[in-house]
Amino acid sequence: METITPVVDNLYQVLRYKTRISATREGSIEEKALDKSDFKVFSDGSGQEGGIGAAAVIYRRGSSQPLSHLKAYLGPPTKHNTYEGEAVGGLLGCNLIQNTVGTSFKTISLYIDNQSLIKAAPRPRASSGQYLIQAFANLVNNLSAKVTIRWISSHSDVYGNEQADELAKEAALGRASRRDHLPPILQSRLPASASATDKSTPRLSRGNGRASGWTPQGGKGQSWWTTTFPLQVSGSGKTCYQDDKRPS
Repeated sequence: METITPVVDNLYQVLRYKTRISATREGSIEEKALDKSDFKVFSDGSGQEGGIGAAAVIYRRGSSQPLSHLKAYLGPPTKHNTYEGEAVGGLLGCNLIQNTVGTSFKTISLYIDNQSLIKAAPRPRASSGQYLIQAFANLVNNLSAKVTIRWISSHSDVYGNEQADELAKEAALGRASRRDHLPPILQSRLPASASATDKSTPRLSRGNGRASGWTPQGGKGQSWWTTTFPLQVSGSGKTCYQDDKRPS
């Protein structure tokens, strides 16, 4: 299980990268079209058919053909979630920047379609996935390139972003890059996510023997889901199956 530490204020006295979040979907697409950075990197996370994956792809300015890409498989959704996938995608993007010839001291845009990740990077909160966001923040803040992390609207037919999405889906199915090609933190099995584990494990509430419990979804409150699983009826020696609707 992952370890979550208290929030640390002023994680970085000086941020060596910039961030840019457009006010609208259309604005993010327009800004990408006008972007004159020397390199563009797109990253994404995805959940597909029982797996969580992440990917990143890098392009040189003026070319529609990627220079390279990386894909990582995190594990099943009972142990990981797509937010972790987004953070891992950011790590893969930084790794591509670090290991692509000619990127040092160049302008580079790192496109991510998750605003929460971009906002969390300078000061990771005490929440699930913190260690991955911390690792991403450490890596991007120590790159020799001039990096701007930019938000790009997802599923908007933007080349690069769509390619990263497809690669992340492949990774979620287990078709990932060799581990020795990945950043060191991703070369061994990741600890299980506290939120994913909590969501997938039925618990008995007090008083009525029903399974219940909830976890927040991306800080936006509660959502409902239904599961069917066996319950032992106290004193009866019998097992019944109970649908349980609860906030998760």
